Amino acid sequence: MTSQLKPVRVPFWGPLTAQVHGIYRRAFPPNEQISLTFLHVSSLRPNAQFLAWIDPKQPTSVDGVPRVVAMTYSQRAHGLLYLAFLAVNDQLRSAGYGSHVLNAICEHNRDLPVFLEIEPVDDPHAPNPHQRQRRLRFYEKNGFELTNMLTEESGDTYRVLRRGAQAAEVSPKQLQRALNSMGLWVVRSRVTTD
Repeated sequence: MTSQLKPVRVPFWGPLTAQVHGIYRRAFPPNEQISLTFLHVSSLRPNAQFLAWIDPKQPTSVDGVPRVVAMTYSQRAHGLLYLAFLAVNDQLRSAGYGSHVLNAICEHNRDLPVFLEIEPVDDPHAPNPHQRQRRLRFYEKNGFELTNMLTEESGDTYRVLRRGAQAAEVSPKQLQRALNSMGLWVVRSRVTTD
């Protein structure tokens, strides 16, 4: 894997967009997906980024379209960066792309604490406990730490992880305000602690 991944804004349509949409739909269960139209439209705001990540060393299609190795959607608000979605192309997992993308995002936003959510790893009824544990280890390996914060969105509960020097200073109330403003007050989040 190259260390020179290229982030490209996801256009509204085209072959690159089709790749990103496919990665997104395969990576996230329907209850965790937000409308792709919403992601595209909200990424027009200066504080949001909907990105396709390209590795120039990956082969292109016969039409010359670059191969998308990962996709991300993030927003900055209320003094933090929220990484809502990170998915690596399922045909290219375990090649280091996820770590590279995470580190590039954190480096580019080094003045902000970075937050993200994962499914709780301690749910005894979870259908995918090993996948949840692997996901947590991946984020911890990349400098994120578990918090005592939980988010509830559309009836689903998630555990909050954070990275960055000022991350510990962000209160649940501040995170909730940031999440709700990012969702344009349409996607509502409630942040609690355990």
